[in-house]
Amino acid sequence: MLLDHASQNIKLSYKGMVVDHKLDTLRKKMIANDHSLVIGEYYDKLDSMVNSPLFECLKMMPKPAIHHAHLTACGSLDFLL
Repeated sequence: MLLDHASQNIKLSYKGMVVDHKLDTLRKKMIANDHSLVIGEYYDKLDSMVNSPLFECLKMMPKPAIHHAHLTACGSLDFLL
């Protein structure tokens, strides 16, 4: 159940909210340009993902692991339905 998700009580700082908004805006622009981006074949979409402003931001973010995204985190609810 979504209400039991571990991230439900996370509160972002002001800077975190700014970053979240910017990343979400970049994600939405990518999906608007190619609606099949989140469901297409990995290698068919790789160039557009790697050469995107969103990927540039993710490469600069401090995280000691490989960034990845789940389908349900990428697409809007309308698109997924």
